Amino acid sequence: MRNSWICPHCNSENADKMKFCQLCHKPREYPEGSEPTEEKKIPDSAIPDPRMPKKPKPEPEPVYALPSAGTRNLERVLIVLNVILLIVNVILLIVFLR
Repeated sequence: MRNSWICPHCNSENADKMKFCQLCHKPREYPEGSEPTEEKKIPDSAIPDPRMPKKPKPEPEPVYALPSAGTRNLERVLIVLNVILLIVNVILLIVFLR
């Protein structure tokens, strides 16, 4: 007993459990009298039409990382230094313009 079947459309060998050919994606054709029961049959609406364009996959949502505590502290220190330098520059500007 074989555990595979040959696709009549492209002659590729597929595992017995496969309902569609892995190469051409055509549904498996069963010999007369050996078709699966109604509950095992695949509805015609579930068979993809190869002529239809494939749906584009949605792009993943971007992931934004929150700054760490060390980064936030560094930002605060840099802001304080900039404010101090601004004040010093204003004082020096006033002194030199007199």
